[in-house]
Amino acid sequence: MDWLAESYLIENLKRDGTWEVQFGAARADYRCLTCDGEIEVSIEVIASYTAGDFATLGQRYLAERRQFCAELVRQQAGRCLGTAPTRYRALKGFHSAQELAGRHVSEIVFFNHDREHGRELIRGRISMDAGTEPAGNLIEMFRYHMARLTLFY
Repeated sequence: MDWLAESYLIENLKRDGTWEVQFGAARADYRCLTCDGEIEVSIEVIASYTAGDFATLGQRYLAERRQFCAELVRQQAGRCLGTAPTRYRALKGFHSAQELAGRHVSEIVFFNHDREHGRELIRGRISMDAGTEPAGNLIEMFRYHMARLTLFY
């Protein structure tokens, strides 16, 4: 997270007074200070994310996603809206959406191979009140922040 925490991206957000950002060891939490509705974003790095019993990291993620969606429906806590492949520069992953407790949540994941930690999953979640219209292209902004954690920014 140091690459992101010490970057001009965070400096600009703080200088503009638009976002509050808190950093943990493998996680960054953002809260919009100027949005009409409540918007929160988290970016986390899950290190040593291996394929396990699956052929690829993507297959593992999709299996975990199916399980998550089944649990949402079973618990009547929300519903999944869809999952599609996505790319950003050299990074590949998935973009998913769900409704959860009256909020719209977009989840973007990228698979990365880090020299120090091996294979990792970088997950970004954008959670906003239903009907909230974020200013600018929020998803694109945070995809860039996620890429900043890799060599592909």
